[in-house]
Amino acid sequence: MNRNNPVSDNRQFDLLTGRNSSFPIGDKSNDPYISPTPGHLPLVAWSPVPRDFQILLDCDDTTLCENPPGYVGSAEYDALLDEITLALKESGFNTIVMMGSYKGCEGMMEAALDTIGSDGKTCDIKSIFVLLPRYRESFAAINSTISHFSDRISPKGKQYPSSFLIMDEPQFNDWSQPVFALQYYETKDKVSQYSWNNFTLPCIYLKQWRDRWMFFANLGGANDEYDKKTDKWKIVSLASEKYRSLFVAAADNQEQYLKALQLLFHPAVWSYDQYPFVIYKII
Repeated sequence: MNRNNPVSDNRQFDLLTGRNSSFPIGDKSNDPYISPTPGHLPLVAWSPVPRDFQILLDCDDTTLCENPPGYVGSAEYDALLDEITLALKESGFNTIVMMGSYKGCEGMMEAALDTIGSDGKTCDIKSIFVLLPRYRESFAAINSTISHFSDRISPKGKQYPSSFLIMDEPQFNDWSQPVFALQYYETKDKVSQYSWNNFTLPCIYLKQWRDRWMFFANLGGANDEYDKKTDKWKIVSLASEKYRSLFVAAADNQEQYLKALQLLFHPAVWSYDQYPFVIYKII
């Protein structure tokens, strides 16, 4: 099977059911961990492009602009990307996460791959592309996204992105926990307002390309804490006694949550957001 090309409708059915499929659905092996920075710890900068510039980059997807000063190919556009990539390199980052339209992200991902620092040395900054809902809302959308990125290369011939982030912090409905939903909300009307399997289906479907790219999700927290007296982890009630983390559903703690995800998805990596600093305003 050519893992770089979208599969047929029959293969789509086989993939999800495991019937007559050469792909190891139901096996106990985790997806391979494909580091964006082999031999080095990935130091990740999330959305390093300033918002105002990102809007200009995404202008083909919106009605906000038409050939603004920062449009692709302009001197300003290239200068801004060079400034961002140099700042990333000098700050020690070797990976970026980009979220937006293809056009809005590809310029940054290409520039980051071909970065030349102030010392004159090249420094490949790898990229992770976030699959917005429109890129994973159907098998056709996923096929289109994979097809688009199958032959993406920078001007210096380097392929990108290195990985795909399927979803940020999937909730109970995204990984199909309807029993928890009924117990938590107690009415079918509230439960019916949710869409289901927004993470489950793309996660399983994308496994056919797992040997080329790493696909993963940033996970949510259980809001649990360690109790020294009982030597156990317990859920911390916040708003009310009924409060539960919508990320972990009926899991009693983070450990149970991870065990459930391991059983269901066999992921390549556990990923969480951690913000060592947050800039609220520019002084």
